[in-house]
Amino acid sequence: MPKVLRPPVPEIEITRPTFAQSLKILVYGSAGSGKTVFAGTANLDERTAPTLFVDFEAGTLSLAGQDIDVDVIRVTHFKQFNDVYAMLSAEDCPYRCVVVDSITEVQKLNLGGIVAESVRAQPGRDPDRPLIDDWGKSAEQMRKLLRRFRDLPMHVIVTALAQEVKDESDGSVRVKPALPGKLADEIAAMFDFVIYLDVATEKADGEYRHIRRGLTVSTGRYIAKDRSGRLAAVVDDPSVTSILDYVLAFGTV
Repeated sequence: MPKVLRPPVPEIEITRPTFAQSLKILVYGSAGSGKTVFAGTANLDERTAPTLFVDFEAGTLSLAGQDIDVDVIRVTHFKQFNDVYAMLSAEDCPYRCVVVDSITEVQKLNLGGIVAESVRAQPGRDPDRPLIDDWGKSAEQMRKLLRRFRDLPMHVIVTALAQEVKDESDGSVRVKPALPGKLADEIAAMFDFVIYLDVATEKADGEYRHIRRGLTVSTGRYIAKDRSGRLAAVVDDPSVTSILDYVLAFGTV
């Protein structure tokens, strides 16, 4: 093994690639695909429990239906994320995982707040028509929020709705996280794992059953990613435990 050179600046640390000690997951899909339940399974695994659910959709009823008992913070204003982040980044924070559900709704509320401030400063403008500056400011605030939460020293799971985006140059359609403009691609680049969730229906012994499936490899239509290279291309009934078992089979958390 070659000798590691001493960095020219003492504050710079030279390291080698290793498997992360915490998972950074973006899971997206249509309504009812199981995103919230998938994220909630983090509280069922001792490696990721206790988990804090930052609920922006008021959609945690599905967790109760699966008997997933998890701490929930209901956020109703974008600025409340500052308080949540401060709590999670504190040295005595008890949580090992945080879930943000969903970033699609967070962005909508963020944009709405920005437009409301702009309307107050410019009486008479249409509050239902965001301007280019509003979209740009919202995008930058969302980037900062996502990076701050992604870099927390714990497991981080972010959910999003899915959207179809048509390429006007060739007519092709891609399925991406439901965020405006470049944010849909940028958020996918920020996380180690991007999982597209869907529900497949299969018939066996004359009966139909529904199977949740997670796509972890990008195709021509769907955005997905597995930076570890250890997950199957399609994972049936995915849970945080199954992802941990695959990815960290040779490491510890």
